[in-house]
Amino acid sequence: MEKNRGTSFNQQEDELLCHVYLEISQDLIASNNQTLKKLWEKIEKTYNEKKTESWEIRSQRSLEGRMDTILYAVRNLKSCVIQVQNMHPSGASDQDIMEKIMSISVFRILRTILSVLQHHNLLEFLQIRHNVLLDQRKQNLKGNFMKVTPQA
Repeated sequence: MEKNRGTSFNQQEDELLCHVYLEISQDLIASNNQTLKKLWEKIEKTYNEKKTESWEIRSQRSLEGRMDTILYAVRNLKSCVIQVQNMHPSGASDQDIMEKIMSISVFRILRTILSVLQHHNLLEFLQIRHNVLLDQRKQNLKGNFMKVTPQA
């Protein structure tokens, strides 16, 4: 049985997903020692509660896949930011720096994501959080592998 793909995310859905992701992952009390599965269950529940009625209900898998896509774009955008920072634009305002980033050809692909990720701190936080989640996934996979590995 083949499953139909849902509709593409629009910009407002991307923005909501980023806000929900940050809200839940930054909650120090609730996120303390929570599993990756629990994190994404909370994100799915909160996202679908806050979404506009006309939007499609999104599954955990769909939201996680979309966030992975956004985080990939964030990493690429971050590399553009670093490239501009390495030019050492002394006296440049944030606007000047953003204009230089936009002039980099790779950034053309990321212009739609830029409206969601307006602040460098948000970019850095998403990258750090992504790395933490990856480490948790690796640990969970390693733990599951160790459980099913037969003992000699």
